[in-house]
Amino acid sequence: MRSLLLLALFSLGCEADSTTGDSSSTQRLEWQSELDTQRGLYHLILSSDPDPAIVGEFALTMTMSLNSPNPCFDGAALLNANVSVNGRRPEEGGVLGGSVGAEEQGGGVYRATWSFAQPGYWELEIEVGAAEDTDIAVIGLIVED
Repeated sequence: MRSLLLLALFSLGCEADSTTGDSSSTQRLEWQSELDTQRGLYHLILSSDPDPAIVGEFALTMTMSLNSPNPCFDGAALLNANVSVNGRRPEEGGVLGGSVGAEEQGGGVYRATWSFAQPGYWELEIEVGAAEDTDIAVIGLIVED
């Protein structure tokens, strides 16, 4: 069964947080289809459906593997992880919506689905937690009308 989660349309009215800096900044992150998390613990390959993103239903598929100095584990599929995606509109001066949990599809693949209610520039924060190691990746995404 496919679950559809909605990003809420309300603003929490908070100040810009430490991950984005000043909310008035015009610096935008780019969409990346392949990247490492900020601390370098995990490698992600991302795909979106639809591509390009539009207002309405959206799915983010994430294939995840370990980055490890041990060659026996480096590149191994990340299994049984807790993965969530948070969306925010930094140009609006706050955070919109809530956390969307990703469902494990098997073989290191995770999928999160929701609906975008507003077009424009979004930042997606992907939080990956496996055992005691949690790391994040942040990407930019333009949602079209």
